[in-house]
Amino acid sequence: MRTWKLLVLGTVGWACATLAAAAPRYQLEALPVLPGASLERIGAFNDQGQYAAAWRLPRREGLTLSLYTPGVGFETLMPSGLPVQFGGDFGAYDLNERGEVAALVNGNAYVLRAGGLGGPVPGTGTGVRYSGARGINDSGQVVGFREDPGAYRAYAYSPSTGFETLPFRNSLAVDINNAGQVLVEDSGSGQTRYWIHDLNTGGSTELAPELEPSPTARINDQGDVAFTVAPGDASRTYLWDDGAVTAIAGLAGSVDDEVLDFNNQGVVLGRSIRTEGNNPTWDPFLYDREGGTLSLSSLIDPAGLIGWQDGFSVSRINDNGDIIGHGIRLGERDWTPFILRSVAAPVPEPATWLMALLGTGVAFGARRRARGAAQTGPAAA
Repeated sequence: MRTWKLLVLGTVGWACATLAAAAPRYQLEALPVLPGASLERIGAFNDQGQYAAAWRLPRREGLTLSLYTPGVGFETLMPSGLPVQFGGDFGAYDLNERGEVAALVNGNAYVLRAGGLGGPVPGTGTGVRYSGARGINDSGQVVGFREDPGAYRAYAYSPSTGFETLPFRNSLAVDINNAGQVLVEDSGSGQTRYWIHDLNTGGSTELAPELEPSPTARINDQGDVAFTVAPGDASRTYLWDDGAVTAIAGLAGSVDDEVLDFNNQGVVLGRSIRTEGNNPTWDPFLYDREGGTLSLSSLIDPAGLIGWQDGFSVSRINDNGDIIGHGIRLGERDWTPFILRSVAAPVPEPATWLMALLGTGVAFGARRRARGAAQTGPAAA
């Protein structure tokens, strides 16, 4: 009895281990680089594989923003006539499925489109010294901040209803989902607090008042929020779901954790800082409720890492599970953007299934022979 059980358990365990250790979940693919430019910062990434980024042009031509679309290539996002910018607050912050980009250009909030179309967010231009756009949803609703006398104020702009300042004194709108829920950072009381403000009802819900989140927070279409808290020297990550707060475990040995992005499938993209001697390293991770925390590096096909220097940075994850980031290729100095493409779990080869079935058959055969021997053996004295 014991023999056949051990055989069955061993065979099933071998088969499960064989299937689980099949292939990694991500394949790394280099993305094109804007000709004649070096990558400054990737800002946004959508489900169609489009990405918006800031690039540094050669010599004294300054910075530019462009949109890359698979099958189309690069298109400028910069409206004509804008003065050249060489640094400071400049970049793309969000990108919706219509190809519209929420951006900060020359100290002003913009919504940009391919071909240099678009312009300042209404309500943030004339008479406003400083403003920014931080989020845009698929309906074209934009959120961000503008400088009012004595304070910064979070705002929302809707193509159908126009511009409105949100009811928080010293605040910044950092994200908006497709349900019209705005994630607002409010520091008017002297302590950083986060709120979810509903543009449809006008109501606001405070997020985890017992904690003090940092500006790295994202809201998905279900109204769940992934955020970072820095209660001193170390930062930790959390998930807020309808009032319930769950701590997200970072990678083993981490001293700091940070949320980078959060998609509509409930997957958090983050990173943990780990120290080995005097060399701190940032290691990216994925988290969801079912699978827990997984090291992203362990999920990448090693063949795709050949030709790249050690260490890479990731920034966004879309609803397909694809991740965008950048690294440096061997022999080069500038960053190259890449996509970590999510691949389906492989279907086991017929030989794998056949070996598992044969092993199980051998185990049951051993059990049957043992039973037969017991029935025909000599009678006890």
